[in-house]
Amino acid sequence: MRRLKQILAGMVAAGKIESIWEVGQRAGLAKTTWFAYLSNCREIKLRTFMAIERVVRELGIVEPWDVLNATVADNDRTEHYRTIHEQERTHSHDRTPKRERRNLMLSPAARLHFGLIRDPFSQDLRDIDGVFLGSVHRGVFDLLLDAAKYEKFAGLIAPVGWGKTIIRKLLVERLHELGYQVCTVEQLDREELTITRVMDALLRDFAGRRVGSMNREAATREVKAMLQGLNAQGKRSVLMIDEAHALNPSTLRGLKRLYEIEDGFIKLLGIVLFGQPQLYRRLGGPDLEEVSARVQIVMAYGLDTTAKQGKLGPEPKRVKGRKSCVPEYITMKLTRAGAREPGRIIEPAAMEAIAKVTDVPLRINDLCVRALNLAFELGYPGVTVDKVLDELQGDEQ
Repeated sequence: MRRLKQILAGMVAAGKIESIWEVGQRAGLAKTTWFAYLSNCREIKLRTFMAIERVVRELGIVEPWDVLNATVADNDRTEHYRTIHEQERTHSHDRTPKRERRNLMLSPAARLHFGLIRDPFSQDLRDIDGVFLGSVHRGVFDLLLDAAKYEKFAGLIAPVGWGKTIIRKLLVERLHELGYQVCTVEQLDREELTITRVMDALLRDFAGRRVGSMNREAATREVKAMLQGLNAQGKRSVLMIDEAHALNPSTLRGLKRLYEIEDGFIKLLGIVLFGQPQLYRRLGGPDLEEVSARVQIVMAYGLDTTAKQGKLGPEPKRVKGRKSCVPEYITMKLTRAGAREPGRIIEPAAMEAIAKVTDVPLRINDLCVRALNLAFELGYPGVTVDKVLDELQGDEQ
């Protein structure tokens, strides 16, 4: 595992993870066990191997098997692991530890069994009608729309699978309707996203020009002149950056300087960041106080859970709504997939049971798929609360 250890050390240095131990923690390992594996002092077991593979995949480290095959090549069981892993991935219900199964699909036979025209819990959204916006999502959308309209510096922080991309797309659509110009930066390698490249994107999208060989100071003057000209024409501008948790401190400080561009007392550019929880910790660092003092953070955790906002520091207290949106979310998904009686496919009590486990949309989808596949394999006409609870046994409560 030494190769993996080297890669993780590089990710720590780049700020993508807090520490090498974070990976072992997410894989459910004891600290001593994790470091014993990294040092090749202990033979790795299949279940542990698959847990680490899952975390490595979530972190986006190339193709997980490329890394893990290299790290355990001296084990003689690598191909055995791979064969078993690929076999188990072909079954929607297997003996893999519950918290290690993600991104599952409802089998065609199960869809036919429950009378569904498609997988209701796939992430393939084709139109706005397939988007579920509960009270938390609507509240976050309104806050970010207000920030963008009035040239504020804001950031949405939420876990993977919460719906940040959907909110961003809805914001872009609404701002265009209101006559705003929107520049969205979505490049894959955010670590290399310098402030000069951000300014290049602004010039390209708003004026059809490029930074070219200009240095940072010259590019900044060019962007300022462009924004002042657009403002004089009555045009308002917004910059959106996705995966902002991967931005380096220098780029974040550069965004603060772009935000401070003014024409008299009028701000010329609204900025909205979208990132995972690492962004909150990064902005709270001592080297970014000048940025954190200006950015308005909006935090969300699930369909029902947000956080009280305040100054950056310790993570704010989570606030959960009185009534869960999870049953409504599941019902909408089933109805959109052709279910005439959603409550017969997943009974209301089972929906409530899922809500007690998680309110993050991506995890809800996975849990529902697992429960439906299991109900089909057992020959049940729908998911009952007992079967859901059995299937969820071992997941985080």
